[in-house]
Amino acid sequence: MKQMSVQDLEKKLAQGKVAVLDVRTGLEYRAGHIPGAHHVSLGSVGRDPLTVEAPMIAVVCESGHRSAMATQVLEQKGIPAVNVTGGTAAWRAAGLPLQRPEPKPLSIDRQTHLGAGLMLIAALTLATQVSPNWMWLAALPAFGLMLDALTGLCPMRAILGAMPWNKNRAVCHR
Repeated sequence: MKQMSVQDLEKKLAQGKVAVLDVRTGLEYRAGHIPGAHHVSLGSVGRDPLTVEAPMIAVVCESGHRSAMATQVLEQKGIPAVNVTGGTAAWRAAGLPLQRPEPKPLSIDRQTHLGAGLMLIAALTLATQVSPNWMWLAALPAFGLMLDALTGLCPMRAILGAMPWNKNRAVCHR
């Protein structure tokens, strides 16, 4: 099996002579990947057709173990592939840049669910630790959820839609 260092990969990428196939999990990939890398989970390598067009495919994972397995699968299929030794960890250690997708803000509905959940946890905690009267706090999200289910009007969604971090987003009313 052919091996390639991250320094060689950087040079070949600059020349456009190689495509990078990242076989880590989706979570690992989103945490930071080699710029321009295509993501295919290790279990899909060899089963799904590759849409990567390049003279050679450099396969990378976090340390080089999973990419070595993927490289063998690709070689058996007659696809020219090379394993990147040390993987993304070596790329990171060499001080080379990682690409991260732009974080997506939480939707208004998810913000509403988070707010309701936090209010319920606060109500339960305060009711058990401070005073049972705090249980009435749980009525607010319960009432809001029932109102939303029955009428499509959600007071918390309206309040969150007016917050500065949501100003440039359309509030979806059901």
